[in-house]
Amino acid sequence: MLKLIFGVSAMAMSVFLVFSRIYFKEAGLSNGEIGVLLSIPGFILVFSQPLWSVLTDYFGSAKRMFQIMVGGSALFLFIYYIGADFFLTHFLALMVLFVAFSLFYTGRGPTRNSMTLTHLDKVGGDNRGFGGVRLWFSIGWAVCSVIVGWFFLENSLLFLFPISAGLFGLTALLVFLLPETERAQLQGVNIFQDPQVRKILKNREVLIYLVALFVLGVGTLASATFLPIYLKESFKVSTLSLGAFYAVGALAEVPFFHYGDELLAKFGIRKFIITGFTVQSLIWIVLGLVTIPAVAFLVWILRGFGWSLIYLGSVLYLDWNSPEEARTVGQGIYMTTFFGFSAIVGRLGGGFISEWFGLGFLYLLSGALGLVGVGILIFYWLT
Repeated sequence: MLKLIFGVSAMAMSVFLVFSRIYFKEAGLSNGEIGVLLSIPGFILVFSQPLWSVLTDYFGSAKRMFQIMVGGSALFLFIYYIGADFFLTHFLALMVLFVAFSLFYTGRGPTRNSMTLTHLDKVGGDNRGFGGVRLWFSIGWAVCSVIVGWFFLENSLLFLFPISAGLFGLTALLVFLLPETERAQLQGVNIFQDPQVRKILKNREVLIYLVALFVLGVGTLASATFLPIYLKESFKVSTLSLGAFYAVGALAEVPFFHYGDELLAKFGIRKFIITGFTVQSLIWIVLGLVTIPAVAFLVWILRGFGWSLIYLGSVLYLDWNSPEEARTVGQGIYMTTFFGFSAIVGRLGGGFISEWFGLGFLYLLSGALGLVGVGILIFYWLT
């Protein structure tokens, strides 16, 4: 059931994340406006993920909280679909809707990961099977990207909103069918006073990693946000080719998530993560220098390798450094750093940098930032 939940939730996310950028661009929004709009989830995530994470750990029910999050995400996507004409002509109202949507949408990651890790712990006695579950997210993303990309060749991109909402609704139903698992709970909702949470926040190695992750994330989230637009404008790809592009990248993750636990045990988590940082950074530089579709497809396959190491390494690194009762908070710290603080700076800055200097320059800058993150980890972890 966990694999199905990951697969279907990935389908919902791929429809929204891949094609909404193209939709808003074709609807008349500038890169700056898109950057502002898509930075809202990052702003909200900074507050929503700690809140959802603490509530999840306090009540000890990641399953119930995750249902609320995906259900709320579905509701606000459908509201946009109904009132699309109004929201496109009233940018402030669109921003308010994105705030409401983001309150639910941005909290999913830590809670879903916590729910999965706890289930694997209680059922299998070992959370090292996380990679084998997470790979189904990649499969779901790949399958849906191609199918929906083909669908949008002949149909309006506006349909991405009810399609994504329906898939989020299906995710909520699947989570309802998942057995509940019991675990230790936080004793209070003030995370800064809880001794278990303080153990995470006072860990010097964790803090160094979060700084490096933030630097990498600024460039990565900026580039990822505008990648569909960049591919359409500079690589001249169709919506079907765009879907295939994302499918190739997602499928490339599958073997590395499948064998990730073995690679982790062989090389250690530090080298595991540093390799992921390095590969991801070099990919942005190549995309900034070369606008040949075949080259883009090739390097995007390598991106699957790099991202799987970053994601799996980060999830497990924070989990290993988090007490059981603060497990969701630990995941929330990772997600808030990368998809929150980094996203705010990266998406806002990326929108204006791309307007002033072009998207190619943005990708070169993103790669350079990633290599700075690599340097931080090498200096503090390997010297």
